[in-house]
Amino acid sequence: MRSVSLLLAGLLAVSACGNEERHYRARPHTDKKLIILGIDGMDPTLLRKYMQEGRVPNLKKMAEEGSFIDLQTTDPPQSPVAWSAFITGLGLDGHGIYDFVHRDPVHMESYLSTSRPVPTKTVLGVIPNGGGGHELLRGGQAFWQRMEEEHVGATMVKIPANFPPARTDANESMSGMGTPDMLGTYGTFQLFTDAPEWKDKHVSAGEIHMVDFSGDDVAHSTLVGPGFEAPVELAIDRKQKMALIDLDGEKVMLKAGEWSEWTPVDFDVGVTGSASVHGIVRFYLRDVAPFHLYVSPINTDPADSDLHISEPPSWSRDTAKAIGRFYTQGMAEDTKALVGGVLTDEEFLAQSTIVFNERVKMLHHEMERYEGGLLFFYFSSIDQTSHMYYGSLEPDAPEHYKRYDYVVPELYTRVDKVIGEVIEWAGDTPVVVMSDHGFAPWTYKVNLNTWLAQQGYLSVLPPDKVGKGILGHIDWENTQAYALGLNQLFINLRGREAHGVVSEEEREVVLQRLQRDLESWRYAETGERVVTKAMTAAVGEYRDRAPDLIVGYNRGFRSSDSSAMGAVGNETIERNEGHWNGDHCMHASHVPGVLLTSKKLGVSEASLLDFAPTVLSYFGISASKGMEGHVLFKDDN
Repeated sequence: MRSVSLLLAGLLAVSACGNEERHYRARPHTDKKLIILGIDGMDPTLLRKYMQEGRVPNLKKMAEEGSFIDLQTTDPPQSPVAWSAFITGLGLDGHGIYDFVHRDPVHMESYLSTSRPVPTKTVLGVIPNGGGGHELLRGGQAFWQRMEEEHVGATMVKIPANFPPARTDANESMSGMGTPDMLGTYGTFQLFTDAPEWKDKHVSAGEIHMVDFSGDDVAHSTLVGPGFEAPVELAIDRKQKMALIDLDGEKVMLKAGEWSEWTPVDFDVGVTGSASVHGIVRFYLRDVAPFHLYVSPINTDPADSDLHISEPPSWSRDTAKAIGRFYTQGMAEDTKALVGGVLTDEEFLAQSTIVFNERVKMLHHEMERYEGGLLFFYFSSIDQTSHMYYGSLEPDAPEHYKRYDYVVPELYTRVDKVIGEVIEWAGDTPVVVMSDHGFAPWTYKVNLNTWLAQQGYLSVLPPDKVGKGILGHIDWENTQAYALGLNQLFINLRGREAHGVVSEEEREVVLQRLQRDLESWRYAETGERVVTKAMTAAVGEYRDRAPDLIVGYNRGFRSSDSSAMGAVGNETIERNEGHWNGDHCMHASHVPGVLLTSKKLGVSEASLLDFAPTVLSYFGISASKGMEGHVLFKDDN
């Protein structure tokens, strides 16, 4: 079954750019200038602390000479939801992104919220013949599309929740968070090893390849790709602690403890192998005895991409030509490999530094070519690193986490240095630094579906009656509500859900009871509220996607990953012992973002919804229809 799905993935990739002929024109020249740096996950409480400690002198000076206020994020404060609000100036009912995952109410399955594959048209059911690619599911108009209508230039680098990029004919955008790897996932690493402890071991978001060096210290295997697999030959020198990696003809020599540069790999696809798709990988060799070779997720090659990752498509190629190949996968820091034990903390931090340095190199390149209009540039490092190490900052952090309490503050200092370079280079051009949300400890895992079952809202089938799919264990005839996603709760509504039993007349009564029960729920061991607020979701035109309630958890509480995928367990709340110990998928009041400007603002409050109308107003452009935010800049800015 896996081979069939990979073949289909390959066929999709072949046609990802489609057959439509596009005509692009030069990005419009605009004398007026504005620079926005999007620092995902930067937290206002930590930032003020680091300002006081002298760790972030450039941001401190920016706050003193300009403005620094907490930025209201979205409910829920999930990255795809928050960045969609930033991009469109619309609420959830306007842009239609409610969570990392949505659910199909007909087939009762989940899908990634921001984009989906488009089936490839075929001849005889197998030969690609047009179509394919991906569809952006975010609704609303991106503000740089509105700028293009008025002939004002914009460059959006690594903007999240924008894969495939919103269509433009001149303004530039490169997709960031939400861009899949070549397997169609948010990141699937691979490990080649002969260590016996990995045999038959399952690792989430990873492929384990057991290899055998008995005899001549040479092993053969394959790299799982989109379509067919690529052959891999591994030769080791135990005395020198070196390995020669031959990936389908591309040879890489590594010493133990060494990272490779980007290595191109092509995968033959289609029935006859007459076409190929182009990927790139990085290798990390931990040791040769036992053998441990990490292979990054297969990123689409920006120098020859088969995925639509930039508008115009030539922009990613031009960037790769100027600075070298770079991560195109949306969430490049490999947190999954760290959580799975495939990378150690030190190895993960080294890999994250590679991502950060690539991003800085890209920023410098954009600074060199910037001539006017809007320049937006995105950094993911603080967000992804805080997920792994925020817990080390807590007073009661375990010793094995406490020894990494330097990681987050040092990263803030590194980011501050880059921001200082931008401010100095910008001169009189206004610079804005913003984040989509802040951070909090993730101390307790909440199994919301388990709670629903214990409260009588959800019923589970006996083991011999369980059906297919992630929700196949639910007894729909006796279920009023269920959870799917990190903050979503759905009523099993008749006429909407495939097996709905709650009538439209009963829906309001069930909702009110759920809100009351959720907001009065307390964790028995500490007496803390589990849920700060349970909110009804705005629906608009996205009725098929919208949850009935958005569950805003208290600080320190967050949905477990298993409950987010519909699972029902034994405990309603568990202590989080995992490496992913910081998060923001709670009530928005606990995790505001930051807003700093090099020039004074005319307001003391701001939200993510304000950015789109503010940018348009700054360039003398009227807001797009439905934008909900307010203009932040003073008239003299």
